[in-house]
Amino acid sequence: MWHRFASIGFDQATGQTGSSGIRMGDEHGCLLYGRGLDGLVQIRIVPQDPASGSPPPPGLRFDGNIYAVAGFYTLSRKPVTLRKPVSVVLRYPLHATTLLRRTDSQWRPLQAETVPSTLQIFATTDALGRFVAAAPIQPPAGSVWAPYAAAGLLLVLAALIVRRRVFATRNPG
Repeated sequence: MWHRFASIGFDQATGQTGSSGIRMGDEHGCLLYGRGLDGLVQIRIVPQDPASGSPPPPGLRFDGNIYAVAGFYTLSRKPVTLRKPVSVVLRYPLHATTLLRRTDSQWRPLQAETVPSTLQIFATTDALGRFVAAAPIQPPAGSVWAPYAAAGLLLVLAALIVRRRVFATRNPG
């Protein structure tokens, strides 16, 4: 699927680009954002099945699709050269802690930040390519169900206290 960078804001007089972004239509998509692109470009973002490629680094598992990101200048069709790093933002399904970029023959971690409340992970990169969110093979202990279990326990405890008080007021003595 080709996405056009319609909002790139390229100023031919100064040769400067504005900030621009591109978003995938799927829930767990890829966002490319930054000032590192010059001119009118087309960006191609292709989601790929994580099971179809090379395995993740030891101790990690892929947490969502792999996204192949390629860019081409609209007029010349030459590959995009980044003058400055761009940010890549991925949405992940569960426990991502690392953002990986495929370089040569291996996955390399990027210095990433997570936003757990929105299930997003982002990092800057100096090259386009293949990106994927990754998580430890074992998710952090209690990371998903602990808050729900605690809330459920509090509800049960509150119900028992209310029941005991109601019983005590109906049967004094």
